[in-house]
Amino acid sequence: MMLFRRLAAGLLGALFVAGALVPCVPAAQFSGSYSVNQLLVDLNIRDQGSIGTETYNLSGRTQLSPALVGGQSTAVLIIGGQSLGEDAINTRAQFLSNPALLDPAAVYVPTNGNLVQNLSIGNRGAIFNCVDPLLGGLDNLSHIGGRIADKLINGGTYARVILVTIATAGTYFADWALGGGVTGAGGTRTGLLNYRIGLAARSLANAGLLNNPGLTKTIVLWEQGQQDSNAPNTTQANATTALQSIIDTFRLSGFPAASVPILIASSTNPANAGAATIRAAEAAVVNNGAGVYVGSNTDSIGTDFANRYDALHMAATAIGSGLGSDQHANLWQTAILAGPH
Repeated sequence: MMLFRRLAAGLLGALFVAGALVPCVPAAQFSGSYSVNQLLVDLNIRDQGSIGTETYNLSGRTQLSPALVGGQSTAVLIIGGQSLGEDAINTRAQFLSNPALLDPAAVYVPTNGNLVQNLSIGNRGAIFNCVDPLLGGLDNLSHIGGRIADKLINGGTYARVILVTIATAGTYFADWALGGGVTGAGGTRTGLLNYRIGLAARSLANAGLLNNPGLTKTIVLWEQGQQDSNAPNTTQANATTALQSIIDTFRLSGFPAASVPILIASSTNPANAGAATIRAAEAAVVNNGAGVYVGSNTDSIGTDFANRYDALHMAATAIGSGLGSDQHANLWQTAILAGPH
């Protein structure tokens, strides 16, 4: 297993640079587990089709050109972590009725139309208009990304925003760390989601957007901590180590500290006993000199049902309401504007 991970990590760097694609490797379907099969399938990007429960459905989406337009300020936002950075926004009523379904009232349609875009890591870096749920997630609800993008465009920060989501619900920091680590209720995680960081780089390279000098900014928004705040085996030390490994993987994958800021949210389940420990670990990796900045203070959002439909995930609320998903998007906008942008 360790040999395979090292081999995969080495192959990724070469493939990103060359833009090469190797043949798809047949793999069994999976659901809710992070197996070698998942690694094999996503390492060899498919054009489309369902891979496990990830969202690759292109129905209702329009493919757009990835080309940069002179004079048009364009930002790429890579959103990683777990469910709060995923397609997990819904209404309270729908949660009580059937939490797996997206309430039409929760669907977010960007006010800036096709200027808010979604790069698909499962479709060779193809870019589409922003439609809930965003491509690349594992849930099937509404996403925070379109809301953040609209606020940035409406505020005059950018004219165009491209969203890349790699977040995976229900994961621990060590699921993303190279080689895994000691954390989580099970004690040890194997780090099998680390490749998704490289997959984002490869997809952006295929679209001509990785380290493109014409791009205004690439920014990583990392939103995670709910699982680890409820895991006694996750200490501040090993959470910090895993987070630093995530940051290092971004740097090694083609997102340099000098030009790609990484924003780390203060994000836990505030009701969990380990919330303070995880917040401390998140704060410990912030290092402006290394391009790592404070992200959204997500834990400042109230856990009442007006804000979070299940006391954790954000409720769909109107832009300008100051509640739930709107407040979450405001916090990310503030964090982005506070760092290099």
